[in-house]
Amino acid sequence: MAERIPAEVRFASMESRAIYRKPILQLWNRNGEIAQAVFRALREWNISLDQVSETQFAANLGQLETTFQLLQGRFIFRFGLGASGLTVWNPVWSETDVIGKIYSAGVEAVRTSVPTEFDHHELTLDMHVAPAGRTVVELTEVFVPSVLQKCVGNDPRGYGFILHKSEGLWHLDSSAAFADSLFVRIFHRFPPDASNSFACIFDIRGVTDATVGR
Repeated sequence: MAERIPAEVRFASMESRAIYRKPILQLWNRNGEIAQAVFRALREWNISLDQVSETQFAANLGQLETTFQLLQGRFIFRFGLGASGLTVWNPVWSETDVIGKIYSAGVEAVRTSVPTEFDHHELTLDMHVAPAGRTVVELTEVFVPSVLQKCVGNDPRGYGFILHKSEGLWHLDSSAAFADSLFVRIFHRFPPDASNSFACIFDIRGVTDATVGR
């Protein structure tokens, strides 16, 4: 069994996005209608007009978005011409249900008000993790063959890897934002059935539950 090392999650973010099968360019003049549907879907979380905004200075159509800030601004739902999604800052496992509910409510409101079809869903989890009692080099040197470590020379800051799969990737590296910390990114792509879009939260929970496996 891999050794588990206690760690502090210094910062984390999670983003789930529903990618449309086709951009909704021809229906963008119905932006208010879509916003009304999303606003209605998010009433359970006390949404108000001062928490809704639109992109003011978009350089291109991909940047045009309507944004809804919920729960003290930590939850941000947005929809645009090519995708809808939810970003959560510093999520915790006890919020899994509410994250799923807000995401599903928002994207379903967009889907039914346009209407449009989803091509797939994407889930990205980013974390900056500080291990206790081990340096970043000690934790990551196992990923690099000893012969390559000799070529690198003395005093490396750390090592990392990127594992690509057909449905996503795993990325581990030294954190550029926090000293003596690791950066972890887990990305997964799901089929268009919205009920499957949060499945990998439970799959990766053992990895991210305030421990670092080595």
